[in-house]
Amino acid sequence: ILMKFLKLFPKSNMSTFHKIAVQLDLAFNAILLPILAFFKYRVYKGFLVLIEEHLPGIMVDYYHASLTLGINTSLIRKFVGFLFRSFYRDIKNSVTIVLWSSLPTLKTRWKLRHSNDEIPSYLFVQLVVFRAWSRAFPSMNITTDGKKVGETALAILKVLKNNGFVP
Repeated sequence: ILMKFLKLFPKSNMSTFHKIAVQLDLAFNAILLPILAFFKYRVYKGFLVLIEEHLPGIMVDYYHASLTLGINTSLIRKFVGFLFRSFYRDIKNSVTIVLWSSLPTLKTRWKLRHSNDEIPSYLFVQLVVFRAWSRAFPSMNITTDGKKVGETALAILKVLKNNGFVP
């Protein structure tokens, strides 16, 4: 299984500069995001705040970068762990809404938006992280196959209403 997993990741021709840029980005996020979270918590305490991806998305980006660029995973784990501890107050008092979609639906949406397909290795890491997150933390899952953007927004609103997050 491990060998099949590793075949998803192409041999990287990324430069050392790209590796350093990803590591610096992670370090800056580990420093700046907790500071911003402190101010956000002071300003938005008690309000419903919707954030696209947040910590699960950060985890996907950095773990994927570590796999494709060969960045030491202990460095990634250290900074992601720091971010996790910094945001734990938010995480334990939050519910994550995870939108699920099949690959054919995603490909159709990418084509309609004129954007490139995501590489399979990124989608795989995203799937692993979001599934693990959904099991570990309060989450609501919504399948978006066959739904338009407006229908998905209504589904999110319905889930929020049914769970007492909005009146």
